Amino acid sequence: MARVHKASLSACVAIAGLTVVMRVGATEIRYLGKDGETNMAVVYEQSRGVFEVKAGDDLPGLGKVVEFDDDQLICRYRLSPTEKEDLRRRKAAVYDVRQVVTSRVGARIVVVPVR
Repeated sequence: MARVHKASLSACVAIAGLTVVMRVGATEIRYLGKDGETNMAVVYEQSRGVFEVKAGDDLPGLGKVVEFDDDQLICRYRLSPTEKEDLRRRKAAVYDVRQVVTSRVGARIVVVPVR
């Protein structure tokens, strides 16, 4: 279960300036890095604020957290049969699992289909 991080909002805003923003639908998700004390990933989401996640936790729209380090957060999302059918109807590439790598520094977000 994710828990709310105790960092102050002003500190989060300063850190957030160095992060990559991942838009999922109408929400923004930012990876703020790994907390050295709790060894958990620190994430910012508009509706929830700053909170921590660990491997195995779900992030809405990104999927299950599979791993993270100081620089990136990796999530995997398994598509439902309905989502696959929607891709087929749109003549898009159909895949089983979407992997999203969100970097803390720089401007790189890589979405990789995993078969």
